[in-house]
Amino acid sequence: MKKSLLFAALAMAASCAQADEAAVLRVQASLTSLPCTPELSNNGVVDFGRVQVGELSQTQATQLGEKSLNLTITCPTPTKVGWSIADNRTETNASTGGNTNLKVMNATANGNALLGTTSTFGLGKTHDGKNIGAYAIYTRTAEVTANGASAEPIRTAATAVRGVNRWQKTTTGTIANKDLGLMSVARTGKTEPMSVTRVTFPLNVSLAVESLKKLSLTERTEFDGQATISVVYL
Repeated sequence: MKKSLLFAALAMAASCAQADEAAVLRVQASLTSLPCTPELSNNGVVDFGRVQVGELSQTQATQLGEKSLNLTITCPTPTKVGWSIADNRTETNASTGGNTNLKVMNATANGNALLGTTSTFGLGKTHDGKNIGAYAIYTRTAEVTANGASAEPIRTAATAVRGVNRWQKTTTGTIANKDLGLMSVARTGKTEPMSVTRVTFPLNVSLAVESLKKLSLTERTEFDGQATISVVYL
């Protein structure tokens, strides 16, 4: 019994001595990168100026034309990057895509009209809670530049997540609302996103206001469209 206890004590002592002479080396680091920064010209404000009630149609949507601005994404190192957009005023969109005659005209790079909340964005409400109208956003495809040269705008209709590979050339310049699509750039003739340090998407905003018959405007009303553009790393 004592022998066995002594043997156990010696074994424990040897084990402890070995542990005291050992050291554990750990290698660790955090892999990070400086973020790419999106910037909109004119601080992101698209101003259609003062619209007189007398300029609006009584029976159909009034098209108020187009305004332009630039979206520029700058990265500290070459990065594959895209962007998505989500309406912050979806509940105010007068273009439901259902039983409505409101379409936004000249809403794509090839001059087509758009309607529905997947393709257009809300403009706010009147004082009595009626949806004012809708607007659409498209990229002027022939004017996109990346790293100081012309580039091919590409898009996907897939949800904006990492690993998206269903890219295609876009001729309309449109991108799905609700973060349901991504837009990026590729080298001319290609559909694989390219790494960029600076990319500029010239955007057009087309706007339509609901008919006076549906709005019943009686006082000054402010348009209140707002959307969030998000950078997505590919």
